[in-house]
Amino acid sequence: AGAYSNYMGVSSEPVLVCFALGRRNGEEKDTLRNIKANSEFVVNNASSVMAEGVHKTAVDFPPERSEIPFAGFHTIPSEIVHAQRIAESPIQLECRLHKLVELGEPEPTNTIVIGEVVRIHVRKDLITADGKVRGEGWDALGGIGDAYVTMGEVFELPYPEAPAE
Repeated sequence: AGAYSNYMGVSSEPVLVCFALGRRNGEEKDTLRNIKANSEFVVNNASSVMAEGVHKTAVDFPPERSEIPFAGFHTIPSEIVHAQRIAESPIQLECRLHKLVELGEPEPTNTIVIGEVVRIHVRKDLITADGKVRGEGWDALGGIGDAYVTMGEVFELPYPEAPAE
């Protein structure tokens, strides 16, 4: 299990998300090996209060040792997939593997992991009265290179309409 600071939605029907995993010294990282072995995973959205722990998950532990305790996180069971969720994560996406896309030549250097979201968990205070997820209130953490970013001001704009001809 790990908290991800960098992923994106790529389809709404079916609901698909993706993220990229690099290799370390030419070897697949544990996350990719686990996804290949189990065909499922959880995207644990990170918030700014999780930043130090998220950063600690980058430590290169041997495959049999979890980075979760070192990061100060705790796991909880998922409802559909076997992969555990990070309890501290405000939004968790249970996913089944949809497709892997290997990149790099002659040997792969990165893999794009595409997963179908089969269950979404959202912290209760982040759900509006009409059932939508609030953009504010959880201060999403994002990764940009070797740095991290947090959300600034959250605002909405009405959907634009094409002008009459």
